[in-house]
Amino acid sequence: MNQLFSSGGIGLAFWRVPMGASDFNSTNTIWSDDDTAGPSGNPTQYFGLTPMDTGHIIPVIKDALAINPNLKIFASPWSTPAWMKSNGSMICNTGSGPASLLSQYYQAYADYFVKWIQAYQAQGVPIWAVTPQNEPLYCTTTYPGSSWDAASEANWVHNYLRPDLAAHGLATKVLGFDHNWDALWYPQQLLSGQAAGDMSGIAWHCHGYNSDPAMMAVIHSQRPGIHQYETECSSNTGPTDLVPYHTAQMAALSIQNWAEGVDPWNVALNSSNGPHLGGCGNCVPMGTIDTTTDGNGNVTSASYQLTNIYYQLGQFSKFVPVGATRIDSTVNAHGVFSAAFRNPNGQDVLVATNMTSGTSTFAVTWNGQGSFSYTLAPDSTVTFVGSVPPAPVKPSSPAAGLTYKLVNRGTGKPFGVSGASTSDGAKIIQWTDDSDADQHWTLLDAGNGYYNVVDVNSGKALDDTAGSTANGNQMQQWTLGLYLRDASAAEAAVRCGSGFRRVRSSPGRIMRCGRCGRCGRCGRCGPCWVGWSGDLRSSAVDPRRSIGLRFLQRGQRTVDRRAVGLRDHEAPTVNVRDEIGVGCQAVLLQVAHGRVAPDPVAVGPEVHRHDRAAARVHRILQTGCRGQQQFSAVEVSDQSVRLFSPDHRLLS
Repeated sequence: MNQLFSSGGIGLAFWRVPMGASDFNSTNTIWSDDDTAGPSGNPTQYFGLTPMDTGHIIPVIKDALAINPNLKIFASPWSTPAWMKSNGSMICNTGSGPASLLSQYYQAYADYFVKWIQAYQAQGVPIWAVTPQNEPLYCTTTYPGSSWDAASEANWVHNYLRPDLAAHGLATKVLGFDHNWDALWYPQQLLSGQAAGDMSGIAWHCHGYNSDPAMMAVIHSQRPGIHQYETECSSNTGPTDLVPYHTAQMAALSIQNWAEGVDPWNVALNSSNGPHLGGCGNCVPMGTIDTTTDGNGNVTSASYQLTNIYYQLGQFSKFVPVGATRIDSTVNAHGVFSAAFRNPNGQDVLVATNMTSGTSTFAVTWNGQGSFSYTLAPDSTVTFVGSVPPAPVKPSSPAAGLTYKLVNRGTGKPFGVSGASTSDGAKIIQWTDDSDADQHWTLLDAGNGYYNVVDVNSGKALDDTAGSTANGNQMQQWTLGLYLRDASAAEAAVRCGSGFRRVRSSPGRIMRCGRCGRCGRCGRCGPCWVGWSGDLRSSAVDPRRSIGLRFLQRGQRTVDRRAVGLRDHEAPTVNVRDEIGVGCQAVLLQVAHGRVAPDPVAVGPEVHRHDRAAARVHRILQTGCRGQQQFSAVEVSDQSVRLFSPDHRLLS
């Protein structure tokens, strides 16, 4: 008990207790604390704690409370008393389908809760919270269970349980649902119905292959004031379709998704992971206890062994006391999950667990105050504790240069790149948070309140495939490059990385150079204009150092004289413009004083400071034309000239 609940052990502070029999039952019998119906005027007249309560359960809880008086006890019934149910049994399905609480006993069941809480508190066990029903969506055939839809549970909590608790002066909290992460709709209905103001929080279980702790983040985004707890998880248990998480991974993901407490199931079983009435025959506890007895059933000796679950959970509970606050943490290694905390004493705690089959080396940067690397063995967990100066305060709204996760508010899952690909055209997908770099995105200032959203793993930008405006268009990643612009669109100078600027069309979509040039006949894009932009970083200071942007219409050899002068906000009109058309058949270079050079490119003294850049363009284009290479965009800066093919390959 000391190893479980004392500060010298792992300091557990959050404990779930069944109200009556559960699937793990040392007596191999099914019982409640009111197995006999009373008269119609007092249906719970015969309520009373059983010897199992008073002789076994309560003494153990009181031992734990003596070690940790602040231990939070919350209770869950596996079934109502049999006489209150539609099939007359505490088993949920006795052959005629799911059974549930009869509506005529709604008040009697609320009275049962009140009497049970009062009886336990009279024995010295305060009940911090209750859940109306353990796993209301799972109808068992071998052990106690009861089916309960969300609307009925909400009705009972709002009109019967909560008023009954208040009438008897009980401050016990009510946590709704108490079932798996894969049924988001149930707590959503509870919190949007009549019991929304009666629920202090939502209880969750981890079971089911499709269960995702991100569902808690969804609830938080919709109801930020609702407390959430992971209240049952038989982690480190096979088969994986029952529980897909190991303990430390489950705890880290639960905490990252707004859980305020984590409770494995069970605390202790025997070495055969029993006794139980059915269901999970291989659920692993935090510890196993084996006993020997005499002929009268008295225990003559006992031994115990702590399991890996104990040590994995202890990496959190021993170092993170009640009152700690979760703070942000990320890791840069695949398969490594983390959670970080600020303790009431000001210490920071970081817990990281490696779920891979090999050692993993990852970097830890703590509050921007320095970094260190750590190599973690497979299937292992480590805890770091330190007093580090607070990190600089981040802006309350998105800001350039910072890295974020883009999380779907409806699913709680972050956006990433399919397969963590680094290729152009790789699809953007939502996926369970795996802490990989492809789920992290850095904002680059694009001007006028816009940002380029760049994937940390690939360095490529979030992109609307083909510049489509259609609903349902697949998003992709693509290398940051030049863009097409419809000549009739409003001008908008948009910043991009490395000080360059791009042009955004009036409908708000950005089109990439070469995208239209690769087709040109579908008619969807309207007039196709291709151009290139140079280095505009100094345009607001010295217009003589500015390169502007003009456009050539595809297939034409003349320049649109309504040139778009690309400015940096209120910078003077640029006075040097270079223009490159699509392919070798439309090559024009216009230099200062409005002179348009013939084809091929003419390089003369009028080029002024851009003579070297223009000469490089000349050489590149001549080489490209002799090789019959088609190009769609040229990028020029003070230091370099780059030529791109219509399929976005860098030609030179």
